[in-house]
Amino acid sequence: MKRQLYNFIWVLIALCSVGLLSGGMSEVQDVNPVKVQKVKSAYLLNFIKYTQWPEGSFKDDSAPIVLGVVGDMTVLPMLEKVINGKKPHNRSVKVERFKLPVRSDFENEVLFDAECKAVLTRLQACHLLYVNDKANDAGSARDILASLDTTAVMTVATGKKMTESGAMLALDIEDGKIVFYANVELILGSSLKVSSKLLRLARK
Repeated sequence: MKRQLYNFIWVLIALCSVGLLSGGMSEVQDVNPVKVQKVKSAYLLNFIKYTQWPEGSFKDDSAPIVLGVVGDMTVLPMLEKVINGKKPHNRSVKVERFKLPVRSDFENEVLFDAECKAVLTRLQACHLLYVNDKANDAGSARDILASLDTTAVMTVATGKKMTESGAMLALDIEDGKIVFYANVELILGSSLKVSSKLLRLARK
């Protein structure tokens, strides 16, 4: 698993370097971008509300739920606004932005590798990871999400095809409305407990 997670960071770096992680849904025509960010943020909050993490996922009773964001960061202001004051499962929600390391910023491979490992540690500490990746058809997307298969991390992506590439849930826009898809088999096979009410609302 360590090897998978180590590969994960390299795949993310590669995607960012060619501009693939930049939020595909924001490019949909005739859709109010502010409304899109608001609805996406509400979805992420509700995914948290309807998910239970296994014992040991939190340091103590006051530890926050960590929501990690990778890729397009335009959702952050609205996300912070939507979650402000909310306490799902009697816990605050802490948003973590992941700035991925770039090799040219480091003097040598040792320092670069150390930073990659540090980022991986933070990724593993997330309870929900939102990978805002518009490269829905990229083969590397499967590697990105598969890296977290054996951890208790709820993975959410953009584009319905991402549920075929390892995302548990995926947001998409259809007929001007934001909907979500679920990989039920993947969810049921994880250590997470996701409400059947939520899964019934999802498109398969």
